[in-house]
Amino acid sequence: MGGSHYKYGPAPPEIVERTERWKALAAKYDVPLPAVAIAFACAPRVVDGCAVGVKSPDEVTQNVAWLADANAVPMQLWEDAKSSGLLAEGVPVPGGV
Repeated sequence: MGGSHYKYGPAPPEIVERTERWKALAAKYDVPLPAVAIAFACAPRVVDGCAVGVKSPDEVTQNVAWLADANAVPMQLWEDAKSSGLLAEGVPVPGGV
């Protein structure tokens, strides 16, 4: 996550900037950006499962740990994401903020 590509091509500047903002927000709360992404993908009540790409057995183990830890991403991170415009107000997030 956060590479220089988006939808199989070079990432446009606005995507790069948005990714950098997400990275900074995750770093503020000392949470890895992939943990934020996984938590967000699984947040809506209509989601029964989530497919996560991995490159190694260690990544599988880490992703499972993030999924198992309901508190891996602090609630304040989601509130900050909404107040900073990274997420719209009505977007469902873990914990329902």
